[in-house]
Amino acid sequence: MNDFNLRDMAIELLQIDRDFRFYLKDSRKNRVSDFELYTFDQMWGNTSGGFEGIGGSAMTYQRTYVFVPLTATEGEECLVFFGGRFAYYAPYNETFMSDIRNKNVAGVSKKSKYRIQ
Repeated sequence: MNDFNLRDMAIELLQIDRDFRFYLKDSRKNRVSDFELYTFDQMWGNTSGGFEGIGGSAMTYQRTYVFVPLTATEGEECLVFFGGRFAYYAPYNETFMSDIRNKNVAGVSKKSKYRIQ
C-alpha cells in the first residue's frame, strides 16, 4: 500500500478546493460544506491512475476523493476526484455507494456503470 502522506493529501485537497465551485450545478445555493467527503487509496494498472489513459506500466496507488451531497443539497450529483483532479459526476445510487464502501470506485472509462439502474 502507498505510504500515507499528509503533505500530498493537503496539496490535492487545496487543488480540489480551488476549483470546487466550478463543478457545482448551482454554486449560488451549494458549497463544499453541503457534501460529505470519502477518501481512500486505490490501485490502478498503470501510472495514469483512475483516468485510465496511456501511462507507464507500473501498478500505481492514487488517492480518490468522493464528495457525496447531503440530503438537503438540491440538484447536485456526487463528484469524483483522482489525485486532486476532477474525474466525473456520478448519481447517488446503491451501486455507487457500495463501491465507495468497498473503496473501489470505477475509473473514468467505466463510470457509465453508475448511470444504469
